[in-house]
Amino acid sequence: MEFAEQLNKTSNGGHGSQIILSYRSASDHVAETTKQLLAVCPKACVHTVQVDFENMDPLADSIGKLLPADAAVFDKVLLVNNAGSIGNIRLRLQDHTDPIAIQKYYNLNVTAFMVLIARFQQHFASVSKRYIVNISSLCALEAFQGMALYCSGKAARDMLLKVAASGEAPDTRFLSYSPGPMATDMLGILTSEHLDPKVKDFYCRIRDEGTLVKVEVSAAKLVRILREEKYENAQHIDIYDEV
Repeated sequence: MEFAEQLNKTSNGGHGSQIILSYRSASDHVAETTKQLLAVCPKACVHTVQVDFENMDPLADSIGKLLPADAAVFDKVLLVNNAGSIGNIRLRLQDHTDPIAIQKYYNLNVTAFMVLIARFQQHFASVSKRYIVNISSLCALEAFQGMALYCSGKAARDMLLKVAASGEAPDTRFLSYSPGPMATDMLGILTSEHLDPKVKDFYCRIRDEGTLVKVEVSAAKLVRILREEKYENAQHIDIYDEV
């Protein structure tokens, strides 16, 4: 929501734009989010599509529903992927012995992302300006106890973009953006379930001290980075980086 609002501030109210929002399960939040998007982007057309990125069998077809029928009408397309999960952060690596649970995690966080990129690139091959943003994390670069799944999944997603940018997709701009610690559901999981007491204490402290990153601040920085296009293709940029 905040990203759309910040992007709208640098455009003509979203005139001529289409915003396609995916969601996993139907709820009142979907209708409310759509209403809010139309409020901040009054000239845009907003679509919502239900997609379960954990369900591998119909995944390619489900992703197809996200893609507008006529790609030729667009001169610029942007994919922002924040679909994913934190995984079990109560276990050490040596305690991850359930292959089904591990595979389920990577299906959602890596496999689905890979298929999403592929379908996006194929569908919009005729569009001259294509942008793909992976919402990443410091955990893609640094190791943290209890976060074997999350760290490896984030690192894999960053690397997928680097591979694509290495020469496979020279006409697409890729970015991995780490938005920083914010007041989200993930913060509640980190402060209550994390294996490492030091990590718990860190997130509790920045929450209690009010030093979390404001969502609108992080969104504004991402929009600025995309607008200025001064980043190296597939670069990992953190909210705290000087750009």
